[in-house]
Amino acid sequence: ASTPRSISTNLLSSELGCGNLYASVGDFYPFIHNLLTSAGFRALAANLPPTYSGGIYYRDDGTIRIGGADNSLYSLYIGSNDSKIAMVFFANQAKWATMNTVGVQIEKILAQSALL
Repeated sequence: ASTPRSISTNLLSSELGCGNLYASVGDFYPFIHNLLTSAGFRALAANLPPTYSGGIYYRDDGTIRIGGADNSLYSLYIGSNDSKIAMVFFANQAKWATMNTVGVQIEKILAQSALL
């Protein structure tokens, strides 16, 4: 059984580097999609070798993974570099290890579907 916990706005806003982005999945996807498809972002990421930079994992298979977790809240974006296919997943009251495993499984499903 889950036990609800209150998280103060002060606690969330005190996390340096977390971005402090409050959004629904419906608002999060357009924001990330527009960021990743902007001319400025494409210029910054052009010919970038597989690496982690600025909160984004650039993979050698041509995918991008953006994820974060704090206070049992978890967000995940997985998509192709050309942003033609993407998936957004949010969870609350989650454990990092469990949600990371879920993310890996989602990536495998997308790759098997030849969508990425």
